[in-house]
Amino acid sequence: MTDDVDWTVAGREAASDEAAADFACPSSTSDYLEVNTIITHGRLASCDGFVDSESGRVHFSHVFRFASTSKAAKIKEARTYLTQE
Repeated sequence: MTDDVDWTVAGREAASDEAAADFACPSSTSDYLEVNTIITHGRLASCDGFVDSESGRVHFSHVFRFASTSKAAKIKEARTYLTQE
């Protein structure tokens, strides 16, 4: 991620620093992760799936915008949508 990454989780305030991934991802230990779909095009990427843990199942969808189209480009912006069963 870039140093000035903006990460928004639907229903929460955005985070704009290097700890943004901690802000966006559940803190419990995962028992199982399934990624259903990954789509990329140019500077954009998206993935969705679910995570199972002791606290239940969380469905996720992440949308990423990269700093450039380079294969080594860092994430500049992310939006996350979470629902819990």
